[in-house]
Amino acid sequence: MLRLAESTTKVREIDVDVVVNKNARNSSKAADLRIIEIVDEMMLENDTEEKRYNLRFLSQKAIFDYARERKDDDSNKLALSIPVITRYLDNHQAEIKQHHSKHNLNENHNRVAHYERLKISNTTNKPTEV
Repeated sequence: MLRLAESTTKVREIDVDVVVNKNARNSSKAADLRIIEIVDEMMLENDTEEKRYNLRFLSQKAIFDYARERKDDDSNKLALSIPVITRYLDNHQAEIKQHHSKHNLNENHNRVAHYERLKISNTTNKPTEV
């Protein structure tokens, strides 16, 4: 009994040499790696985008939709669950807030940008009269 108690009180060492397969389906570590990759992609797109209406405010829904779009484009990529996204957003608030400040984005940006893109597509796709 004492041996069991000693083994449970020992602090487990983290093996930094362990390689995590980010394509593993039921792994929280893999999901954490996927969300980091996805958010980094979104931030890079925002950094290189010239048109303001194509920028994305990094919200739970925006990240979820982006991950789903990636999966639709390439069936080998996995989508993310809402709890994984929420955990990431909670743990990286400062980094995300800094990114939003850099691009002057607020929580209404995605909705406003969506209607701006619709307005532009409606004006460019009008049928020409003959």
